[in-house]
Amino acid sequence: MSDNNSGAVNKPNQFKGDKRKSKEFLDKLYLYFARNPKKIQTDKDKVQCALSHIKGQAQFFNHMIITDAEEPIPDSDDVPPKGLPSWAKFRKSFIQTFGVEDDMIPRQC
Repeated sequence: MSDNNSGAVNKPNQFKGDKRKSKEFLDKLYLYFARNPKKIQTDKDKVQCALSHIKGQAQFFNHMIITDAEEPIPDSDDVPPKGLPSWAKFRKSFIQTFGVEDDMIPRQC
């Protein structure tokens, strides 16, 4: 896969907490990560990128993730803070917090 601009993928739009846009936000992040493998290589890169696109009423989620990352591991005096979660844990927390609604899937009664 080349790293030139053909087939460029735009950065995801800001996510402001609208549950109807949560799946679209995650999908666009996935595409952005896939298209930028040199820029976004680690889970930390992915989480930082996602956090930078979460704004407005959803900002509480950023605060929750960052506060948890800065918290030291219990029962250890000389251990550094936990740090940012893995991408899988971040994604799971995002889905638990905002849900993932997909308007493209027909609902059955």
